[in-house]
Amino acid sequence: MKNFKDFQSTMNQEKVKEISNEIINKLDNTNHQLGEIEFERSYNFSLTMRLLKEYHKWLND
Repeated sequence: MKNFKDFQSTMNQEKVKEISNEIINKLDNTNHQLGEIEFERSYNFSLTMRLLKEYHKWLND
């Protein structure tokens, strides 16, 4: 069984910043303007889903 702490160690500051920048760029390039709250909600949801995707990928490697 894999240890979650091992996954956490793969998510260094550089990787998190890369993911964050991808999300921000995607949200900035949407066809409609997002208000501050909508942007924050979309960012948080996208970041959560992306981290879950990374975790799932790590679990299956």
